Amino acid sequence: MGKNRKHGAAFRLMLVKAFLKGNSVNGLATKFAITDSLLRKWIDHYQKSGIQGLLPQYGRSYSEDFKRNVVRTYYNDGLSLRDCCLQYQIRSLATLSRWVRQYEQFGG
Repeated sequence: MGKNRKHGAAFRLMLVKAFLKGNSVNGLATKFAITDSLLRKWIDHYQKSGIQGLLPQYGRSYSEDFKRNVVRTYYNDGLSLRDCCLQYQIRSLATLSRWVRQYEQFGG
């Protein structure tokens, strides 16, 4: 099991629904001892993909072509890392950040 499996889909959905009912991100994050950026990520994924966006994805791998395409979109379209991750359904900003660094270091 991966390192970030502390919060299950039911917990994530409960917080997303609480937000959608009018609770603030900061208030919920403080109450449940999580970061506001993590909660925003769950909200974004839920709004993009529904409940499927809150489920864990184990062992997902990406082709080199896919990675290049994502990084080029990031540069060419001026998307933020967060928006690019949402567009391509990449769960971790760190994953895309690593691809961008590799692209900058080694070229595309």
